[in-house]
Amino acid sequence: MRILFLVTSHNGLSQRLYCELVSDNQEVQIHVLDTDEQTISVVEDYLPDLIIAPFLKAAIPKLIWEKYVCLIVHPGIVGDRGPSALDWAIMRKEAIWGVTILQAAEDMDAGDIWASEEFEMRNATKSNLYRHEVTQAASSAIKKAIANFKNKSFEPQVLDYNHPSVKGNWNDPIKRKDRTFEWSDTTTSIIRKVQAADSSPGLLETRIFDEPLYMYGAHPESILKGQPGEIIAKRNGAICVGTGDGSLWITHLKKKKGGVKNKSANVINSLLIEVPEAPLDAFDSYKGQDTFREIWVEEDGDVLYINFDF
Repeated sequence: MRILFLVTSHNGLSQRLYCELVSDNQEVQIHVLDTDEQTISVVEDYLPDLIIAPFLKAAIPKLIWEKYVCLIVHPGIVGDRGPSALDWAIMRKEAIWGVTILQAAEDMDAGDIWASEEFEMRNATKSNLYRHEVTQAASSAIKKAIANFKNKSFEPQVLDYNHPSVKGNWNDPIKRKDRTFEWSDTTTSIIRKVQAADSSPGLLETRIFDEPLYMYGAHPESILKGQPGEIIAKRNGAICVGTGDGSLWITHLKKKKGGVKNKSANVINSLLIEVPEAPLDAFDSYKGQDTFREIWVEEDGDVLYINFDF
């Protein structure tokens, strides 16, 4: 088949799907969306059998989706609609999430459904889930959708919110107010908001630093305690901040204006002069179950497990 990828950028997901389909002997061409006129010209020149949008932040021109079947890879369960699918799934503690392959239509994410795949949610950042569970589910779902497209007797499922299998719904784009927090909130709730904004745009903090900073890489801490918003320790470039019921580690920060994401200690070094170090070697045992360290070792009989998280 002649397949055309329409993408906002050729990201990790679209690269993975490209490799998968080429290995299945499909002919795949990639077009990064620019103007509608340019996109229409590319489609008319290539004359694809099928158009797939693995990663798209703009609408496909109506002249294209009226003439060709255009399949959108949406990182949400059947019925989920809107551009902040993973953000809301993490914030709402969804146990099961998925990827839906749906046909481009007039209304956003409201087209007929060609395939879907679900997965169990992990306690991880948005970017980590996207690179692993979402990408794997998308690979499986897009192959199902292509098989269904080849099957002339297949009829895609019309989106019907009265159907019991449709569990998603419309979600507005997530806004800064949806991610607001207080350091007196629980550690778990703050970490979820960091994870839902990691790696883009990051969770904005405006209280304890000299200027607004985006936070990344949140890890719970079981032993160290402090007042909400108090920077109580530092380790390997990360900082430990007190919360309403304990504390958490923030590994990276970025200035809101013109900043570069860097280790927290490198961004706010002047605020950490009197903050004590809390060193923890990779081989050290830790009484608490939760903390932050980039490398740690676990021993099980004659087997030594080396864990690393950079």
